[in-house]
Amino acid sequence: MRDLRHVARELLRAKAVALIGLWILYWNNGGRYDPFEFDAVIYEALPASCFDFEPLDVALDELIMKWLMEGITAWPDATRRCLG
Repeated sequence: MRDLRHVARELLRAKAVALIGLWILYWNNGGRYDPFEFDAVIYEALPASCFDFEPLDVALDELIMKWLMEGITAWPDATRRCLG
């Protein structure tokens, strides 16, 4: 199983997505955390024990599908590594 926080951090670090864009996808898929809490969980400043990872998983999958549909093939190396 992929570490979703790591995947999100790598995508953010590679500037493949903005934090607010990722949070909006997370929120639209049933995420409960506000943007500040979301950021803190992604960067492990808050414990993930109560964090629902399913909306984040769906958000990351939606991003990948969007990129595939748009034909984005020049992903940054960090993005390619974390997506496997």
